[in-house]
Amino acid sequence: MNKNNYLRNSYNMGNMRGTSRKLMFAKPIMALLVLALAYAGYKVIDQRPKPNLIFSSDSVVFKHGCLGEDSLCFKIYFRFPVAEGRGSKTIQKVIDSDYSSSVINGDPVKKLSELKKQLADYALSYDSSFVEYTSSIPGATRWFIDVNYKMLLYNGRLLAIRYLYADYLGGAHGNYNFHYQNIDLVHGKILAFSDFIEDTSAFKSVAYKKLVSKYRSKSNFMFPDENGFVLPKEFALLRNGLLLHYNVYEISSYAQGDFEFLIPYSSLSGIINDRFLRKNILVDSK
Repeated sequence: MNKNNYLRNSYNMGNMRGTSRKLMFAKPIMALLVLALAYAGYKVIDQRPKPNLIFSSDSVVFKHGCLGEDSLCFKIYFRFPVAEGRGSKTIQKVIDSDYSSSVINGDPVKKLSELKKQLADYALSYDSSFVEYTSSIPGATRWFIDVNYKMLLYNGRLLAIRYLYADYLGGAHGNYNFHYQNIDLVHGKILAFSDFIEDTSAFKSVAYKKLVSKYRSKSNFMFPDENGFVLPKEFALLRNGLLLHYNVYEISSYAQGDFEFLIPYSSLSGIINDRFLRKNILVDSK
């Protein structure tokens, strides 16, 4: 073999050994890459409880007139909770978007400042109606919109808030409504019955019996019997049971008022998801 052929063959063999070494190193590198991607995906899924959230109260307030007891007056108070701490940004977005939708029929928001702007614009739109109303009807007029809230449950995994909306905007009487937020703090979402009720038919049967048992004297419901029974739109997951709440007009007349009753979790055995109950409700409060 001449010198040139020898050098050429040696070079080719070296390239092959170099390629083999590269492939050998590529395998662990690829394995590490797959592991890193799997870990990144795991971190997204493995969301944790949020026991260290701190809640304070904020509000948007609007007044027109209100200079004395006999003067024209229109007051608007929108009160809402503000969360701080790890994971609070996501939870605040859930709270604010649902608040906007349920209270003023507004659009979802991404941050608190957007909610405040929506509420301010809403107040101004009603102010023009107030001015028009008072200019056509003489005499003192007092309108109001008042929204307040109460924290019912917070244990690091679930947050339950009750809102009371009340108003008087002219007419024979004012109006009021209750709204509840049941928030899964781990996954950052509003809970529905379908998230924890496994047997809807059995659940409706238990709820109907509880309602009729508590309000025997108020029998003028809009459904004639259990077959026409409908679940309420509003509910709250509490420490000692599931609270169901019908607002005025939902199943009866305004004069009958609203209806609320508590179903102990012991009465929902086999109906409510047991794992959900043990993991999210029957835990030590933080």
